[in-house]
Amino acid sequence: MKRFLMAFAVTYVLIAFSSPAINAETVSLASSMNPAGYLAENQVTGSYWRINNGDGTLGTATSTGDRDGPGNYAERENPSDTGTGFGDPMDMFPREANFLIGSFSFDETGLTGVGTETRVITNLNPSEFWKNDPNRTNPSLGPSVLSDISDHAFGLAFFDGDGEIKFGGIDATDTVTFTDGVLTSVDFNVTTTLSFSAFTETVTYDGIFSATGDSISYQIDDTEPIAILGGLPSTFQANLSGTINQVGSYSISAVPEPNSLVMLVVGTAAVAFRRRRRGDAIPKDP
Repeated sequence: MKRFLMAFAVTYVLIAFSSPAINAETVSLASSMNPAGYLAENQVTGSYWRINNGDGTLGTATSTGDRDGPGNYAERENPSDTGTGFGDPMDMFPREANFLIGSFSFDETGLTGVGTETRVITNLNPSEFWKNDPNRTNPSLGPSVLSDISDHAFGLAFFDGDGEIKFGGIDATDTVTFTDGVLTSVDFNVTTTLSFSAFTETVTYDGIFSATGDSISYQIDDTEPIAILGGLPSTFQANLSGTINQVGSYSISAVPEPNSLVMLVVGTAAVAFRRRRRGDAIPKDP
């Protein structure tokens, strides 16, 4: 009996006073994007690249798809312009409107699947939105990686120079919401920067990567001077938005709080103790 009580006490203390369990759940941010979404720059390239230009042929990690641009910057919001006849073809959006973007994570512990419940996003990983391509600065080679925005095409657009896309961090205001266990809203707002090497200098543009409800958006509308061009202003625009596929379809699996586990241990121990006192314990084999 003493051994039984001691084991019970140790188990209780370990569960009751341990740090709350983290049940990290990761959900895809794959989204159906507005096919009229585009990237554009007015000074260095004078060009734009739009998702729905071309015939819709998908690119791969080793081959280009359709022609998304370049087109004349002035025609970036003209739906009838397809960007043909304005420089060498570039597959800026290899996946067309089916962006993978990446994923987010949250702690599922304690969700009941009843009513409206909100959790803080613990990790935001837009790893599929943009990936560095070693072939970016070598126009004689094709792409070697696949992402929503082609780094290979971006390098060709900016005269084979280096460049990158970065994202800021999340905080406690970035959350996900569930209604009766179904994901109904993803809400975050983080900074982003897009940069390229323009001849002998690096130019960086600031923007916002965000989601609200089932909508996701990558927006830049920033103007920076280009020193090598005498300080002429370069405006870069990213106008990409879409609908997150998992909102309205992803469902949680309820995970008990640590305190619930304590109650389960207490209940089980109490039953076993009463059975032992009544002499109802399972007899040992002879």
